[in-house]
Amino acid sequence: MRVISGSAKNKSLLVPEKGTRPLTDRIKMSLFDLLQPYLKDAAVLDLFAGSGGFGIESLSRGAKTVAFVDSSEVSTSLILQNLQNTGFELNGTIHLQDAGSFLSGNRESFDIIFLDPPYQSDEIERVLPYIGEYDILKDDGCVLVEHFSKLALPDHIQKIKQIKNYKYGDTMLTLYRKEA
Repeated sequence: MRVISGSAKNKSLLVPEKGTRPLTDRIKMSLFDLLQPYLKDAAVLDLFAGSGGFGIESLSRGAKTVAFVDSSEVSTSLILQNLQNTGFELNGTIHLQDAGSFLSGNRESFDIIFLDPPYQSDEIERVLPYIGEYDILKDDGCVLVEHFSKLALPDHIQKIKQIKNYKYGDTMLTLYRKEA
């Protein structure tokens, strides 16, 4: 896996041997085409961060900070190595904890929140309501969820509203924005 654009373009990223599903270059390009208007100096939250590829790509493209959250020690160790390899170690904070615990205890707000939990889990349904409940999404921010295309997500969750779906084979990206 590698960074595909920005200041760290073509830098290699370490990935866990198993248990994660790194973004393909095709999906990553589409995803960041959607997010580009929101990235400059953004505060980003990468939930279920895995190797940190989404957050590091965000930093490479102009995000200011990224909070990486993952419950795996292997993943958080790889995220640290990837941040050091790309020169972004001062722009990232790594949280070794469950996504729900992080959200319920967090007091920061974010411009972009990305969720990419394991496809066969109920983590999306469990975690999405926290984003609205704890009001951690900035007013002009967005939430992007990567999930299995056969999983239908709700139109409204607390204070966030589904805007659009983008399908790539078995992968779906669902975009949410905060309601006015």
